[in-house]
Order: sequence, then structure tokens, then C-alpha cells
Amino acid sequence: MEQYSILGRIGEGAHGIVFKAKHIETGETVALKKVALRRLEDGIPNQALREIKALQEIEDNEHSDVSSDRRTWGDIVNSQRAAPCGAAREDSLHVEARTSSKRRDQQEGVGLTYRRAEKKTRGTYKASLEKKQSLTLVRLPSLCILLYECVSRWDKYVVEFEDQGSKESGWEELKRVIGKKSRTNLPLWPYMSYRFRVIAINYVGKSGSSLPSEIHNTPAEVPDNNPADVRSESIDPDTLVITWEDIDQRNFNGPDFKYRVQWRRVVGSGPTWHTNYTTTSPFTVSDIGSFSAFEIKVQAVNEQGVGPEPDAVIGYSGEDVPLKAPKNVGIELINSTTLRVNWVAIEKKTVRGHLLGYKVYVTRTGSRGHHRGPESPVVVEPTEEKKLISDLRPYSHYDLAVAVFNSKGEGPPSETLSFNTSEGVPGPPMSLMLDSQSETEMTLRWTPPDHPNGVLNGYALQYQQIVESEDSPLQLEAIDDPTATHFTLKGLDRHSHYRFFLMGRTALGDGEAIMREGATTLDG
Repeated sequence: MEQYSILGRIGEGAHGIVFKAKHIETGETVALKKVALRRLEDGIPNQALREIKALQEIEDNEHSDVSSDRRTWGDIVNSQRAAPCGAAREDSLHVEARTSSKRRDQQEGVGLTYRRAEKKTRGTYKASLEKKQSLTLVRLPSLCILLYECVSRWDKYVVEFEDQGSKESGWEELKRVIGKKSRTNLPLWPYMSYRFRVIAINYVGKSGSSLPSEIHNTPAEVPDNNPADVRSESIDPDTLVITWEDIDQRNFNGPDFKYRVQWRRVVGSGPTWHTNYTTTSPFTVSDIGSFSAFEIKVQAVNEQGVGPEPDAVIGYSGEDVPLKAPKNVGIELINSTTLRVNWVAIEKKTVRGHLLGYKVYVTRTGSRGHHRGPESPVVVEPTEEKKLISDLRPYSHYDLAVAVFNSKGEGPPSETLSFNTSEGVPGPPMSLMLDSQSETEMTLRWTPPDHPNGVLNGYALQYQQIVESEDSPLQLEAIDDPTATHFTLKGLDRHSHYRFFLMGRTALGDGEAIMREGATTLDG
């Protein structure tokens, strides 16, 4: 409808609106009828068919000059009846009613004649009426049937393609074209065999597809890109595994596609690159040494030539367990439960992998010479060269060693260092029981502390009466015999309850107490 300029509105009926318009090229004044289509999926509405039927009857007029193409209006109507307005069909139609500027009441009694009009470039056919009144049928390939209202609502077109070398992928969207256009430029892959089709879209939905085009083959070219994410994923010692993301086959751009893999040592190999070819990732180089740094490149190649020059990345051959232990390991005792250990950083070349850290093994052999076995190691970050270790047992013998580790495991431990922690206060006695044989006596029986943490030289016993208002003062009994396991208190109040505290004692002082409450036999 771009070829017409709307001049005004002539009138409105039950099924449409008639506009006065002017043909832009010829200047001819015409009438355009616009009919709203409510349910496009149901096909052509009855009122539109009646418009076409009126033209059909013109063929029976004795003055008609019927085209040698015997396709009737009925054929056209029947061919379009099943298709919704959204269908993109080759022989869909658009109808326009043209009239002169004379008023309708001045044309009474006009006889009708039909003649074939001169065929126009867009397939236009004209059915003329006397007094310059005519109906024009415009054949618009790939547009919907009838009415400007429908044609004007194509919002976009979708161009799809089918890869003839990979038909299992089916039809794929290639490009969307916005607006009323009849051609577009398509971005295509080199060295591919295509077929194309077009689908129209409006506010209702998609049309059916056009018939596929003929097969179109694009010529081969050199690769546009190199593979992405080139890296080393070496696991086994003495091997370099080079890997990358394989290029999609559509980006091969030509026959005989392959990858050119290049590598050289970062240090000591000079400018010479080692080169090999493969068709897929990964590529493995053997007998190359453990955890050595290499420059690596992967370039796309086909029969037409090579892709762009790739940038080199750094990769490493596979790791192995570390060769050596940390040197100059030293310890500093801070108190009976804490020490500081330090060492000199390991040489990187002896790690034979990415340094993940250090492990400090502290093994307690016991306070009385019996073996206790190794404890879990303390893990230290690779950037640290010292560590504060706490929660040691006082008055105990320990062995200490440090090892370095990577993803393959631990290296040899450092030379073992032995040390003794100093005395501490004892832990609590393991048990305490009360036994009263008379109204004024109480005997306490206990077992020694499980952790004396030094040389036990006796016990401290504290006790007090329990009263309602507030507790009475504590009374103290010293037990100097470290082997004692019982003690009897005399002169207790036969009417009172008591609270007893028993603690072990070393040279550093009294340890943690164990507590019990009880009364004499009379009260009990």
C-alpha cells in the first residue's frame, strides 16, 4: 500500500471503511476499502468472499474479454480459503476498489464490461467498469490475501536455513528482518551448503513457511578464529597435556580441517617451536620432565591456509611428589602447652608442582616414656614459614617434623626434633566418693588425676557447710602424700550438709578440683 496516499475518508459500512486515495506514480484517484479481520486463523471472512464473488460474475458478461489464463476467481478463492491470513503463500491476493471522482448517483445505468488489463510488474490485473469505475486485483507474492489491513500488520520476517551437511539439525533461524522489506543480506559460513525459507510474523503469530530455496554452496576460506581456552591439564609426571575447546564444524571454513599444536620450554629451549597436528583435543607430549613451564599455542588450519596467529599461553607438565624437605627447622617453647616452629622456605624447583603448603607433625611419646602415636598434622599455608602450635600436654615428650606437599602428595619429612614440655598444674582426680561411718566423721576416697602434668606431690582438700542463708567459709586440709587415695575428716556437725573439693598438686600449684556434696550418717 506504499504506492497510495490517503486523501480522506469516504464512508463506512457494516464490514469496512472506504478511503479516498491517490496513486503516487500515476496520480489516479482511487477508493480503497479496508476490512478488519477479527479471527485470522479462520481464513477469509464471508464478506471478503462476497467482494470476490462479485468480480466472478463479471466473467459471464457478454462484453468480457477473459484472459487466456483460465484460472477463475473461484479457483483463487478455493486455493486461499483454507489458509489463514497469516500464511505466506505464493499466490495470495490483495484487492483494491478504484473509482473516479464522480459521485455514485451520477453513474446510474452504467453497463459493465470486463477486459484483461495490461500485466504489471507485480502481477496486477484490472477489471474495468464504464465511467472510469474499476476493480483492481494485485498479486503480491508471499503476502496474505485481500485487504490492506492484513498486509500492513506484518511486523517482521524470519529467515531460516537448513544445513545440507547436517540435516538432523533441521531448520534453524538465521536472521530476523524488521519492517516491510523484501530482501536482506545474510551472514553465511564459508564452505557450507544451504537452503533457505522465510516465515512472516504479525501480532497474531507466525505464518507458514515459504517453499525452500534452491541449494546454495558457499566457497571455502581460511579459518576465521583459533580455538578458545587453550591450557595444560597435565596429570601424570613427565607429560604435557595440551587441551582446548574444539571449534564447531561450521567454523571449519574449508576441507581438511585440523589443529596445529606448538610448544617450547619457557627457559632454556631458545626460539625453536616443536610442532605437531591433530584433529581433536587434547594433545599429549611425553618424556618432557615433571612440572616444567612451557609456552603453548594452538592454531586452526584447513586446505585454504591457517587461521590468525595465536597468542602463546603458559602451561606446565605433570606434577610429581616434592623432592626435598624444608631446611633449618627450629622450635621455641613459649609455655607448657605452646610452642613456635619455623623453617626456611623450600626451593620451588624441588616442589615439582604447585606448592599447596606445609604439614607440621607433632607426635607425643608420653610423660612416662610409653608411646602415644602420631597426631593429626597441622597444615600451614604455602606463604607462611612459621606456626604457633598450642594445646600441647604439659610435662610430655614430643617429636616434631615438617614436610611440604603438592597435589601429588607429600615430600620427605625434615629431620625429627625432640622436646619436652614443662610441668603444669594437674588435671582433676578421676573420681571422688564419700563414706560416713559415724555421726561426726566423713571419709573421702579418690583415684589420682589421669593427667598429672608434672610430678604429683600431694593433694589439697577444701570443704564447707551448706547453709540456707549463705555458704560458710572454706576449710583446708593439706595431704602431702602423693600416693594417698583416701582421707577421713573428724569433728563434723552431725546436723549439717557439706560440700567437698579435692585437687591434685604439683610444683606449679593446685590443679582443677573435683566436687561432691554429702552429710554424716545421722543426717543421712
